[in-house]
Order: sequence, then structure tokens, then C-alpha cells
Amino acid sequence: LSAAMGARYVPLPHADAAGVSRAVNARSVRGNGTVTPPPPPPAPTPAYAATLVGMSCPATAQSGDRPVAWVEYRNTGTATWDNRNTRLGTTGPRDHRGVFFDMVNWVATNRPSAVDAATAPNAVGRFSFVLGIPEVTSAMTVSETYGLLQEGVTWFGPADDAVRCSVRVTPRPTPDAGAPTPRDAGAP
Repeated sequence: LSAAMGARYVPLPHADAAGVSRAVNARSVRGNGTVTPPPPPPAPTPAYAATLVGMSCPATAQSGDRPVAWVEYRNTGTATWDNRNTRLGTTGPRDHRGVFFDMVNWVATNRPSAVDAATAPNAVGRFSFVLGIPEVTSAMTVSETYGLLQEGVTWFGPADDAVRCSVRVTPRPTPDAGAPTPRDAGAP
């Protein structure tokens, strides 16, 4: 029957793939009798993803010190992180020469560390590295931000400013000009 003849559209029960009749969810039926399509499926989990778990960075240090810092992330992606290519990199801007660069310990001037050990999905990976505390002439706060990357593939994880290491750096003590030097000590 047509609408002109006074016919009314009444949704019929819906048969699923197995042929079982089920009533259509009333919330999915629009006022004109059409069915609202289901929402799109969720986006697939990316191969490289992470959430920040914790970090340790010294609050204070003296010029020339070499304290250890670390950052931990949970691997929320589908790929296992490896200790060759899953790295911590400098950010703000990305890939700049790190202010805490340590030539003995860092992978490169802009890469403090690779993950300490292979990290499977849903496991926590730690990135440990030495901070090369810079020389300063007066006390000052030195800061650096870090982010995660799979070398040659993508940056991933929390925002570039989520991991910030801020250290209050004091200059090395200077010898007192009036104090005896070790050579003078004990001399007649």
C-alpha cells in the first residue's frame, strides 16, 4: 500500500544470519522508519603505542655529575619493542642535541637510550640513561623533554612534553684562593 492510501510503515522483526527473528532495537529506528546503521568498528590498535608509567630524574646536581635517570612506559601497541630501534629521543623540538648529552652512555646526541630489554605488548619497558650535567657558572634549572620512537618508523606514545627532566644545577666548588693547596699542606 502506498502512503497516499493511508498505509502505515510498521517495522517487521529482523531475521539474523541464523534465521532467528529478533525485534529491531527501537533506538535504532528513525522517525521515518529507517534503521540507523551501527557505529563504525573501533580503529585497530597501532603497532607502536605507549602510556607513561613513571620516571626518575634527580632534582639537583652539580656541574660535571653523571646521575642515572630512567623512564618507564607500558607497551600498548601490537609490536614488541627491541633494544636496537625502540628509543627515547629528545623533543621540543624533536631530535635536537640533548642538553644532558653524555658521550659515554647515550646512543647519539639526540637519543639518550634504547629500551633496556625487549618489551612485549602490555609489558612495561624501562629506558635508563646517564645525564651529563652541564657546566654552569651560577645555579640554574636545566630542563629536557623526551619522547618515544621506533627508529625509522614513527614517533609514538604520550605527547612530546609528557616526560620532562628538570635539574637544579649548581656550579662546581672553586678552591679558596687563601686555602693551602695539597702541595702546601705539610710544607714547613
